[in-house]
Amino acid sequence: MSHRLSFTWTTGVLAGIGALCLLLADPTSAHTGHKCADGVDTDGDQWPDRCDNCPKTPNAPEPPNSEQLDTDGDGRGDACDPDIDGDGIRNQPDNCPEVPNADQRDLDGDGEGDVCDDDTDGDGVADDRDNCPRTVNPSQSNLDGDEKGDACDADIDGDGVANTDDNCPKTPNSAQTDTNDNGVGDACDKDTDGDGILDGRDNCPSVANSSQRDTDDDGRGDRCDPDIDGDGVPDNRDNCIATANADQVDTDGDGRGDACDRDDDGDGVTDGRDNCPTVPNPEQHDADGEGRGDACDEMAADAGEADGGDAADAARVRDAEDAHDHDDHDHDDEHGHDNDHDGHEHSDDTSVSDATPHDATETAGASETSGQPASDTNEGRAQSGTSGCSSASSRSTGPTSPFEWFAWATLGIWLWRRQRE
Repeated sequence: MSHRLSFTWTTGVLAGIGALCLLLADPTSAHTGHKCADGVDTDGDQWPDRCDNCPKTPNAPEPPNSEQLDTDGDGRGDACDPDIDGDGIRNQPDNCPEVPNADQRDLDGDGEGDVCDDDTDGDGVADDRDNCPRTVNPSQSNLDGDEKGDACDADIDGDGVANTDDNCPKTPNSAQTDTNDNGVGDACDKDTDGDGILDGRDNCPSVANSSQRDTDDDGRGDRCDPDIDGDGVPDNRDNCIATANADQVDTDGDGRGDACDRDDDGDGVTDGRDNCPTVPNPEQHDADGEGRGDACDEMAADAGEADGGDAADAARVRDAEDAHDHDDHDHDDEHGHDNDHDGHEHSDDTSVSDATPHDATETAGASETSGQPASDTNEGRAQSGTSGCSSASSRSTGPTSPFEWFAWATLGIWLWRRQRE
């Protein structure tokens, strides 16, 4: 504080002495302000040389140095100072002669130094209105709307991730998710899943599926569809994910619906070869040879539900059919037999009428008189093969005329029905 007061007092004393000298030399100097005393005035600018900061360079009351300007305060007026701004660069070639700029930086290369250039970057936008004064950006684009233009903003999209680290510098994505790990964030990646299908045409934009398979044609690919077959049952509960089966029928209870199960009944025989696809029958028995297994054939089912005698009757009928096929093959057309096995079920009458009367009668008689089960008779017949048929023929002369055939058939039918009753 004492130094400041001393400086102020000294300055005041000197100023007072100077003013007193001016008044003594020229009483008008106090009013004009540009004369200090009479004396030599080499440059004739009305400032005596001893008071003139440019004694040899006019700096009269008129410009250029009417006020004895000395920008750099070095005691030499600007009018005669070779370095007006005192930056160590002579006025020529100083690109800012009145503004110190020792580095002479000139960003836009227009010959005017940056410190004195009102458009530093030369983009046509004055610095006081330019959101990037030192970066050319005539459009003044500013994506995130902050005070810095995109051209000079370190975080263009304003998502908190610097442009240098941002996988989508111009699209806000603070999470930086990159599904396909290609270095381009999902927010700005035209092929998010990297499957070669652009997102605009990809039916699963976030899940790779180059095949674009869409089982139910709902516009959503199978890879990202929660109900691939479109049957209304979500895949995580659907027993046939890719085959529509709203009823979810699963005959064999193996967890795979019938609609997509190759073996619906789980008997080890695939449906394409199974003569009872929905009824387990690994043996594939088909007594009547009509292509439908006994397990699901109505005739076989009826025979299976009857008592032992009914089973014997069914066996006799089958044996009669076998014998008839061997002994009287030539009579098929005469009696209208169907040898094509078209799969239609036959009536009881037709089955009996097709049987050989002799075999039916013999079997029935054996069952009634001897008490031997028909199944035993059939078993013996099966073991003897065709010899059994020959043996049966030798024990009886069999019918020789149409009338005898009719009589034998009628008797056989009557006996068979009698057994069933």
